[in-house]
Formats: sequence, C-alpha cells, structure tokens
Amino acid sequence: MNVSRLRLIFQITCFIILVYGGLLSVNLGNHLPTFACPYVHTRGGGCFLMSLQRMLELPFGNYSGYWGLRIGMAFLTFFILFVIFNKAWCGWVCPMGFVQDLITILRKRLNIRKSVFSWNLHDRLKIVKYGFLGLMITLPIGIGNRFCKGECGVHPDLYNPFCQICPAKPLMPMFSGNFSYIGINFSNYVTIIMTSVSMIVLGIFLVGAFYKERFFVLIAP
Repeated sequence: MNVSRLRLIFQITCFIILVYGGLLSVNLGNHLPTFACPYVHTRGGGCFLMSLQRMLELPFGNYSGYWGLRIGMAFLTFFILFVIFNKAWCGWVCPMGFVQDLITILRKRLNIRKSVFSWNLHDRLKIVKYGFLGLMITLPIGIGNRFCKGECGVHPDLYNPFCQICPAKPLMPMFSGNFSYIGINFSNYVTIIMTSVSMIVLGIFLVGAFYKERFFVLIAP
C-alpha cells in the first residue's frame, strides 16, 4: 500500500470520527489543532479556535485562579498535540483538509488544470492569514473587556467572530444533515453582515480549493 492510499484511508477514518463520532459517544475534546467544526452536532471533537475565542472573551480579571488554570491547560493541550503531530493534523486529520482533497480529486477527474500562485501572491495571502489571526484575537478580547461601552457596546452576535465567517460553519454541518447555516440570517443587521461575509468566504473557499490544492491553508490562521 502506497503512502497516498494510506493517507486517504486515514483521512476517511478521521473524518468519520470527527464528524460522526458523537453518535457513538466519542469525545476527543474541544482543543484539537484542526478544523473540526463545533457547529456539527454529531462531532467527535472540536476545533481549538472556538475554545480560544471563548477564553479570550473572558474579562482580564478572570485570567487568574480557576479560569486561568483552564486557559493554561487548554493551551498546553493544544501545544502538546501540535508539537507531537505537527502538520499531520492538516494533511492527515483535518476534515476541512479532506474536503479540499475531495474537491481536488473532482478537478482531476474533470481534467482541469490547477492554478499556480506566484510567490508575490503567496505573500499577499499571508496578509489575509495574519489579518484573520489578529481579528480572531483582538475582537474577543475587546468583547470580553468591553473596550467599547455604552451605546457602542458589542452586539452578542459578534461573539466567536472567526467562527461566524469560517467556511467550516456552513459547510461541515451539511455532512450531518444540517443545512441551517447556508444562507443569510435576517434576524438583525449584525447577523445579515456576518452571514453575508460567511457566504462570500465559503464561495471563495470552494472556488479556491477547486483550482488550488489546499487553498484554505494559505489564508487560515
């Protein structure tokens, strides 16, 4: 058995565990360094990014004592898992990575050539990556500590801002039969903006993954 076939079998196994494991009471925790979407109700494990945002939303005063210990343990768990398996999380375990590989297989079956990005474009996409990372850190901190108070208070639908626009949120729940995150939520102006951005990001993800292998890796934090 060659490495490519072994990798595909491992990816399918991890996809089943992370997307459907909850049906068999599998719980690998919510600090996994991979895009295992927490909005999938049948999941067997959750992405660390939602946990990170929720922890950063705590007021500074909570960073000591019990919550400080929990935050430290979460980071330690993430760090240990990341160091041990490193890029294997992305290439062998990540459900979103597996979906991208399926899209690549489809493109090859259709005999469509992949896109080749210049180094200049790679550098520009790094700006998007670090922009996402900066907003993912600063917005939750601002929400938790109410840097903007009074009339400009933070709207509750802005919590977990990266998850609100991550393409995994509308895409991955569909594999468990949940299509409720597809479309625009007209509940209020914030949900209209966030779900509109989410649909745009999803479109970019699907088109990008079709023409460029593992496209999301270039922009994901």
